[in-house]
Amino acid sequence: MTNAEIWTIIITGLGVIATFSAVFVALYQTRIAYRKRLRVKFGINTFLIGTFDKDIHANMEIVNLGNRKINIVSCYIWTLDDKKLAISPQKNIFFLVNGADDPGIKLPITLNPEDNLAVLIPLSEIYKAITKNQTEYRETWKIEVKDNTGKSYTCKYKLKWETLNSYFGGES
Repeated sequence: MTNAEIWTIIITGLGVIATFSAVFVALYQTRIAYRKRLRVKFGINTFLIGTFDKDIHANMEIVNLGNRKINIVSCYIWTLDDKKLAISPQKNIFFLVNGADDPGIKLPITLNPEDNLAVLIPLSEIYKAITKNQTEYRETWKIEVKDNTGKSYTCKYKLKWETLNSYFGGES
């Protein structure tokens, strides 16, 4: 074999490797581009609502960071051992989708890409549910949001029982 033939084989082999790599990268980028991504945040805030009475609310924010629509079918707060509190659209839970106040929204909720959903839950409702069902309180709450494919998105929030109880005049 001559040097020219050897170099032709080497260059052809490098071309094959480069083509395979380009196809692999293109397929990988496509897969990443169409992934579902949600960010879930949770906190406790004091709001002035309606008649300017102060009320303490739990604030859950869900943001669609992906480029696909996501259908949210359930939201839960895990505050007790092996028990969960469902967050459902009721008259005392407020849903704000993209800043528009619409308390008539029912689950499932569709979030388009870059949409956000803010859920304001009176902390008193969570407190009532916890004291009614309390077996053993967990300081670290797990907030779970599920989509229609069953994928779970979570975040954690830490709240001591003494702090929660003090909001409502209870004893530590």
